[in-house]
Parts: sequence; C-alpha cells; structure tokens
Amino acid sequence: MEKSSFPYGYWAKIMGLFLFVLSIANFFYQRYRKGIFDLNELALGICYAFLFIFFSKEKEDDEMIHQLKFKALARSVIITFMTTHLYNYIFLNWRYDR
Repeated sequence: MEKSSFPYGYWAKIMGLFLFVLSIANFFYQRYRKGIFDLNELALGICYAFLFIFFSKEKEDDEMIHQLKFKALARSVIITFMTTHLYNYIFLNWRYDR
C-alpha cells in the first residue's frame, strides 16, 4: 500500500467538523452573552477547520484525489488573494481620500 502524501489521517475530518461547530457556537456565545461581534475569530476557526478537513487522508486515496485536491487548492489561493484585496480596498481603506 502506498504511503499518502497528506499529513493527517482520516480522524482529522472529524476534528475539522468539531472545530467548525465549535467556532460557530463560540461566535454566537460571544455575540449574545458578551455583545461582541467578532468575525475575525469566526473566520480563523472556520479556516482551521477547513484546513484539517482538506489535508486529511481520504478513504480512497489515489492519484485522481490528489489531482482534484491540488486543483482546488490552486484555485482557492487565487480566489482568496483576490477576495482579500477587494475586502481591503472596500472596507478597510474607506477613510482615505481618493
């Protein structure tokens, strides 16, 4: 059997799902209990959850799965880069005179 190139075992999918649910629960807890509206912490928790899910090993781990994951990762880097710059331009630089 060939050794997988993904660093985490199949258990990381369960841990990623747990982190996803925990991040959303923490967001609502802080919102309704403390009055804090923190999207950065929510986004960070969801990103960690998706990283664990993405880099975990599949039950059927072959070259096609590796190719699909690489394509998804390459596209997500480009989309994230463009989205981050658009967010920065629209929401964080609105006070500057143009």
